[in-house]
Amino acid sequence: MSRRAGVSEIVGLGIIQTWIVNVLVLNQFVFRPVVHLLLVGLYFLVAVLALARRKSVRCITVLLVPQFLGKRGRAALIGYIFVLTVTGPTENTMRNVEVLGETLSCTQEQLKTAIRDTLDALKVPFLAMKQIMDELLKTVERSFMKVQQTLMEVLKLTKRILHSIKIAYDWLRDVVSICNDKMGTPSERCLQALDRTIDGCKEEMDSMDFLCEVTQIGKTLCYGAKMVDFFCELIDFVSDSIVEEIEQEDFYAIEERRMVLNMDTVLPLTRKESNRYIPLSSFHLTWKERWRIVRSVTFLSFSTIQIGGLLFSDYALYWLLTLIKHFMHEGSEHLRASSGNSVQLAVGVSGEGILADTLRDIIGLFIGWRRRLVPV
Repeated sequence: MSRRAGVSEIVGLGIIQTWIVNVLVLNQFVFRPVVHLLLVGLYFLVAVLALARRKSVRCITVLLVPQFLGKRGRAALIGYIFVLTVTGPTENTMRNVEVLGETLSCTQEQLKTAIRDTLDALKVPFLAMKQIMDELLKTVERSFMKVQQTLMEVLKLTKRILHSIKIAYDWLRDVVSICNDKMGTPSERCLQALDRTIDGCKEEMDSMDFLCEVTQIGKTLCYGAKMVDFFCELIDFVSDSIVEEIEQEDFYAIEERRMVLNMDTVLPLTRKESNRYIPLSSFHLTWKERWRIVRSVTFLSFSTIQIGGLLFSDYALYWLLTLIKHFMHEGSEHLRASSGNSVQLAVGVSGEGILADTLRDIIGLFIGWRRRLVPV
């Protein structure tokens, strides 16, 4: 009975080991189904023979699955995932980059051919365009000469207006000077009127001429506000000079006093110590355990971000190639559809003036040369 149990254990361990190798290694290669089954069977026989002959192999196989749950096992799994990423999406990305390079080189060749054809086509009307530009420059020069003449006339009129304004200003300045010489400046006239008013008041009041000094009495009333300002400054000085003193008690003396009176003390238990020392039956974790979990989560997060970046670059490059293909087909179809439907546009200028005449001359030059080059 024990022998049958041992054989079944060996076969079970062989199946587990073969399944792990099949998932992690053989499935990453592209084999035909017959070859794949042959390799799986061959490895199963080798694993069963090794498990039957050596206890160390059986021990390693039994401890293989729990090992993946530890620190080394997680590192091995992450390394294996990176290998899968390199052999899968990264290889696909490199292939897409190669395709993109070939597409760009083909596009550059097409662009080179199109530029060569365009240059060949531009050589024919080059002389005609040169003559058009010469006539165009002459037309623009004539238009600028007309504008220059108009501006010169405007400048002459402006100078005349400014000269007239200057003459009028000089006349007004002479009138003001004569007025100031005869009657004095405005401030002097104001002081003279005030003095005459005070003198007239004193003559009318005679012995009660002190009532004419009301303005001096009004000035003295302003000095009463100085007392209020002084009082406010005194309050500010007193408020700024007050210093609040905070007396701090000696907490250690309080603790000793509470211990003498058999009362609850603050020390030695603190929040930090309660987080460090926990009961054995508590569901909470210690600080070191939390720190280890944070480190593991950080490591897994960085690895996940790197793998996600590789997958995203692969998808983005595939999406870019798909868009290039779509727009290239759409552009070729649009050119093919619009090549047979050419519409000649006409340009007209309405209005009067120098600018309108210049534009009409320019358009007439282009229309004339187009009729010479292209028969209608």
